[in-house]
Formats: sequence, structure tokens, C-alpha cells
Amino acid sequence: MSRPKGLLTLLSELAVIVIGVLIALGVDEWNDTRRERVLEQEYIARLVQDLEVDLAEYEWTASNYVSTSEHAEGFLAWLRGDRPEWMDETVVTVAHFATRVNTPDHVVGAYEELVSTGRLNLIRDPALRARLAHYYAQAEARQVFYHNRDHRLIDYVAMRIPPAVRARVVDACAPSEVKRGPLAVMGVSEDPPGQCAPELGELDAGALSRLLRSDPEAALYATALLTDLETANAYVRFSTVLADALIEVLRAAFERP
Repeated sequence: MSRPKGLLTLLSELAVIVIGVLIALGVDEWNDTRRERVLEQEYIARLVQDLEVDLAEYEWTASNYVSTSEHAEGFLAWLRGDRPEWMDETVVTVAHFATRVNTPDHVVGAYEELVSTGRLNLIRDPALRARLAHYYAQAEARQVFYHNRDHRLIDYVAMRIPPAVRARVVDACAPSEVKRGPLAVMGVSEDPPGQCAPELGELDAGALSRLLRSDPEAALYATALLTDLETANAYVRFSTVLADALIEVLRAAFERP
């Protein structure tokens, strides 16, 4: 009789051990899942912050393209003889703002970290992972376009207007909020083309004006730049729509238990 009783005791003790191990494993798994959910929420919050920075960049770039396009159109009209009243200083100022084209950047910190550390699966929703991959792949493709755009007019004018003169033009013609911003070096004029004609100091505005008008390639460069700006502006609007939609999806995921 003692043998079955001993066996029962042994089985009972073994059962207690197995149950204890299973409980410990379950607790560990619960803790791991909880840690992963906390990490997911942290990454989602960082992704939203990155995208909000992107949106601010797109907004700035859109305003830059409007101003630049207006000045490029004015510059082209002057080359064709449609702005005879413009002084030489006005021509140089318009040419400057016609070539201050921003290249929008995008923040990749949180997404790049997810990918490089192999943590992308922390984002539980596979559809959301796919949307993130699409957004950042599209952003990278657009960067290729921005860097390969037609720079001929930009380079042409930049080589002929010294940096000190460009700074003087921005100081005189760009709104104060632009001067204080991180992209102040670009400059955006809120005035219509031809409304601002600052003193240009050491630059011979008359000589540059005559050179621009006598060079047939200047009009060609201006036309090419306007075409590029139209395409670039469409890209910026598309990027804005993508970023807005992705932020909404990320915020919904952040609120999901």
C-alpha cells in the first residue's frame, strides 16, 4: 500500500513543479508582451513626431515654390521685354528669389532605427508596416528627383551674385519670420516680383542685368526651372497627403490597446 501512496505524492509534487514552471513561463511571456507594447507605443509616438516635422517642411517648401515660381515667371517676362520699368536692382533681386529653391528633407530617425535594429515587427499591424515602408520609399525616391532637378538657372545666377549681396537681398526683402527660421538662408519674398529693390552695394547691377538679357540661355534656364517647380510642387502636395494620412493611422494605432 505504501508504494502507490509514494507514487501519488511524487506525481503531485511533479504536477506542482510543472504548473509552477508554466506559470513562470506565462508571466515571462506576459512581461515580454507588455514590454513590446510599451516599445511599440514609444516608436509610434516618435514616428508621429517625425512626420509632423515632415509636414512643417512640406508647408515651408510649398510656400517657397509659390514665391520662387512667381519670381521665375517675372524674371522670364522681363527677359522677354514685358517689364521695361524694372530697375537693374529689381532685376537682380527677382533673379535671386527665382533661384532660391528649397529641397525638402524628411526625418527618418524612428523608422530607420526600427529597420536597422530588426524591430519593425514591434508594429503589430502588418498593413501599418506596409504603409510606413511605402511612405519612406516614396520619400527617398522624391529626394532623387529634387537632387537631379534642373540647376542651370540656379547655378547661373548664384555664380554672379556674391553671398554678401544675396544676404543683403534676403535681409531687405524676406519677411522677418523667414529670417528667424531654420531655412533663413533660402529666403522667401512675400512681395510680388519687382516690389523690392534693395541697395546691392559692390555688385554692378547694371552689368549683371545686361548680361542676363543678352544671354539667350537665361530664358531657356528659367523655362526649365518653372517646369521642374511644377513637378516638384505636385510631389510636395502628394507627400503632404501621404504624411497626413499616415499620422491619422499611427494615432489610431497608439490608442489601440
